[in-house]
Amino acid sequence: MEFSFDYLFDKIKNADFACEPFEHIYIENFFSDEHFKLLTEDPQIRVAPSKDPEELLLNLESHGWIPRPFGGCTTDKGAYLRWRNNPTEGFENTNTAEGFGMVYKLENPNSSFICQLKNLLASDQFFSLLGQKFSIDNGPYRIAAGCHKYLSGYEISPHPDQRSKALTYMININPDPNSENQNHHTHYMRLKDKWEYVYRFWDGNDEFDRSWLPWNWCETVIQQRVNNSIVIFSPSNYSLHGVKAIYNDLCHQRTQFYGNLWYKNSDKLIRPGWESLEISPKPETRKVSLRWKIKNKILSYF
Repeated sequence: MEFSFDYLFDKIKNADFACEPFEHIYIENFFSDEHFKLLTEDPQIRVAPSKDPEELLLNLESHGWIPRPFGGCTTDKGAYLRWRNNPTEGFENTNTAEGFGMVYKLENPNSSFICQLKNLLASDQFFSLLGQKFSIDNGPYRIAAGCHKYLSGYEISPHPDQRSKALTYMININPDPNSENQNHHTHYMRLKDKWEYVYRFWDGNDEFDRSWLPWNWCETVIQQRVNNSIVIFSPSNYSLHGVKAIYNDLCHQRTQFYGNLWYKNSDKLIRPGWESLEISPKPETRKVSLRWKIKNKILSYF
């Protein structure tokens, strides 16, 4: 059976741009009720509840999910399980993140519906529409997209994305009916006044890539909590976003369709650590020499 997704293209074409905290498109009720129900009630998306993290990983893999490399994550199941048992050690992430996650990708959907939708959301046709909407020039580009689950511990601290990324989208398809109240949603952010100078640095130094930043440098403007919503944006020096997912993933997992458009011929840039961007102004001081003091005391005496 062939499914029609033309209405998704119409929704994107007719969507207005939002400006806060940076330019993006946000659409609620992206999929029709019928299509969203097919998604969230599918056994591969729901996945049977697990009694512990080890069983969770086995359940995911038995349902066709495979670990995939992802920022702030590992594909080493043993290391991840050890971190789950003792979150204070046994992980390696940037020093701006306290978490250590795993991301799973649905490689081969059993459902014809999910297979067709997954292929559409990773197609040249779909990304061509997004590129036109954001006035992105024609290629050459590389598309990376899929259906992902993000387990508890997944964390990427605030970052605007690399300069080599042209566009990104995220669609919430969480099977948990209470997902909006869970602590695993993307924060869309801006720099606090004290660190706004970092924008100027990125504006004036495009030979450097953009860094991951500490959470306390930024403030959340909105979160993408609503299920069946999509956010689309073209990364810029201002597109700060981050995720810190600490939640009970044994029954339901944070699940998204997620896709990126990458520039094919972009140079690999040096990415300074956030410490390189930190400025700590020091008050002006005047140094007075001992010789000057003695000379002036003598002159004052006479």
